[in-house]
Amino acid sequence: MDKIAVIADIHGNLTALEAVIEDIESRGIDRIFCLGDMIGIGPSAHEVLNIIKDKCEVVIFGNLEKWLAEVDLGKEDREQERQRIIWNRSLLSEEENKYIKSLPMIHDMYISGRLVRFMHSSPDNVFNKTYYIDDETDKIRLFLPTDNTSINKIADVVVYADIHEQLLQNFYHRTLVNIGSVGNAIELVLDEKYNGDSKETTNAMYCIIEGSIGKKENKTSIGFQLVRVPYNIEKELEISSKKNMLEFEEYKEEITKGLYRNLNYLKIKYKQVRQMQGKRYMQ
Repeated sequence: MDKIAVIADIHGNLTALEAVIEDIESRGIDRIFCLGDMIGIGPSAHEVLNIIKDKCEVVIFGNLEKWLAEVDLGKEDREQERQRIIWNRSLLSEEENKYIKSLPMIHDMYISGRLVRFMHSSPDNVFNKTYYIDDETDKIRLFLPTDNTSINKIADVVVYADIHEQLLQNFYHRTLVNIGSVGNAIELVLDEKYNGDSKETTNAMYCIIEGSIGKKENKTSIGFQLVRVPYNIEKELEISSKKNMLEFEEYKEEITKGLYRNLNYLKIKYKQVRQMQGKRYMQ
């Protein structure tokens, strides 16, 4: 049986990435795929990209790469966003920008007789988010082919990232896997009455896929393992402080407590999703 480790959403967190790479290599896995959002937020974009280019067999871009590479700063009138763009772009060389722009959006391959589609967030647009609370009629669009997919078939398995939370779900005789985030794992379902240890969330996350890589005919066994790796968060905060990181306090809340900086916005989005689902079911 072959094994692939799949990582994503490192977001410039060098300490978390190093811990995950060490864990992957300790398991004897030498094939690593990266599903984007390598940069943005954390301060170590250069170091992270060097590791990704050295260690990863497949690399695709995420919404942060597309945003930083393509957004027209002259048309951005929100001062906070302007500062984020300027600071994050300052971390990258011209060569690194060219590398990011050259990356594909989708990777299709067969594993154990199944068409497995790897992407950051959506096969049509990296800015289209699919939350774990979305219902199956919304999630099925992730499996559909688009102009960005190399194989014009509906996928059997979709492996994606973007939402920073791990997920393994079967529906419509298909499998959906979200690998979680290496460097910026968050928790969106919170209640003081029920909250557990935030360190369970703020571990670095990735996924292992086990099967027969390249096998197109006849389905054989396939497995998905969601992995969480503790890492030295204090060391990452020390690195970030020394580099005078933009929005350091927000980053600290995220990687120590799993509290996303735009949590209120996402709560509103979740409420809207639930309302739309309710109307659909009532119909």
